[in-house]
Amino acid sequence: CELAISLAAADLAAQRLADSSADRLQAVHRWLAQDLAPRLVAAWQEAIAEDWRQRQLPPEHQGEAFAPQTYGSTLALVVLTPGWWAHTGLGDWDLVLLSDDQPDRIISEEADASLQGEATMSLCLPNASRCFAARTAVVPRSGEPQASGLVLSTDGLRKSCATDADHLALCRYLLEEAQAGQTGAAGNIERLDESLDRISREGSGDDVSVALACFGPLQPMAISPGAPAAEPLPPLPELVISAAETTAPTDTTAPADRGEGRGTGAPHQIGRAHV
Repeated sequence: CELAISLAAADLAAQRLADSSADRLQAVHRWLAQDLAPRLVAAWQEAIAEDWRQRQLPPEHQGEAFAPQTYGSTLALVVLTPGWWAHTGLGDWDLVLLSDDQPDRIISEEADASLQGEATMSLCLPNASRCFAARTAVVPRSGEPQASGLVLSTDGLRKSCATDADHLALCRYLLEEAQAGQTGAAGNIERLDESLDRISREGSGDDVSVALACFGPLQPMAISPGAPAAEPLPPLPELVISAAETTAPTDTTAPADRGEGRGTGAPHQIGRAHV
């Protein structure tokens, strides 16, 4: 995450962040999927190779060759600017859009038909940089739903819910909790961290890390009992570009759990929530 933030911030410093013209959004998409992705993967591989060289291995593992699969990791990056917002990455994370004038919905999830069982795309794959395009989209701020918010989460949050509807309701609850507890400066929310701890303990047992963003006051959504199903949603004003070929993962990755429903494993380390 630190590498992704550092590289993206350095690139954004030289970009026109308020420009949301079609040409500019096209350039942003190319930057995320074709330029930033390979540099990010290369920087990650260099960092883990250096970590391996400095690591003190136990006697039984002395002499083992370095392998990226030992550090298998997924990555999600969301960029928010005055003119547009965008997302990219790879792996089993979910991005939810919350709005006051449209039903909440999952706008990015891992949905590669080549994945089997609990496998997930990972930075350790030989062609990891080519997997970013399928999870890349750019959205102009001028076309966003009113007072929308974003909830980015690892798969442990969604797996703690029985249905996608429950997942969306939980995302809205977390963002409302963050808004209620925020004191003006972005940072960690103690009450929100307690909620994530409970979700991991009583839900999937998987790790739960969440990043939250809100573009305005999010009003609680009123749900009437027996209300009819919502009409099909219009597409987001995304700049959609054909995804590059993705690479099927190997069995040597360290995949996170996939799918829905409650798990039975013991809680893992909890990631703090950031707003």
